[in-house]
Amino acid sequence: MKRDKLRLPEGTPVYGIAMRSSLTPWADGLVIWCTPIKQENAIEPHCFAPSQYGSTGLYKVYSKPFTVTGVAPSGPVRNPPMVEPGPVDFGAPLVLAVKVVSADRKSVHLNWSLAPRGQWYAEEWGYAHARDKSSLLLIGPLLIKIKPSEDGQSFEITTRGEIDDGSPVDLPADAVRLMR
Repeated sequence: MKRDKLRLPEGTPVYGIAMRSSLTPWADGLVIWCTPIKQENAIEPHCFAPSQYGSTGLYKVYSKPFTVTGVAPSGPVRNPPMVEPGPVDFGAPLVLAVKVVSADRKSVHLNWSLAPRGQWYAEEWGYAHARDKSSLLLIGPLLIKIKPSEDGQSFEITTRGEIDDGSPVDLPADAVRLMR
């Protein structure tokens, strides 16, 4: 197995993500632990995750620092971290911000970021239209309905549910696609 020189000091803040695996379905629902690491003028997420051979590795993830959606298990072998769940400090509170960018015949395009306050790590996705031409964005227990106006210059936005300050947050999901 391959080793590397990257060392994380004790107490390095990590965040957990429940993952599903096409390679190792026995690991579905497993929480992997990730941390943003500054390397060469960029912040890159690295995650501790199981390989298909039963060992754990620390893998560089090609994603935004706080929004890991997948891990390709190829990297140096590591002992998994010992994590005591609770609040961690990434230098500033993490803020989830969502901007409605545009709409077309098939979807509403959103730009969103999950990052420490004052930083922006853009993710842009198109969210499919429901029958009434609105798009539905699901963030944990919060459902946001975004309906473009007839002139295409504005949007009607309504919400159902809420996110409690300081509670765990799921990454935004397209609720229309979830219903199909």
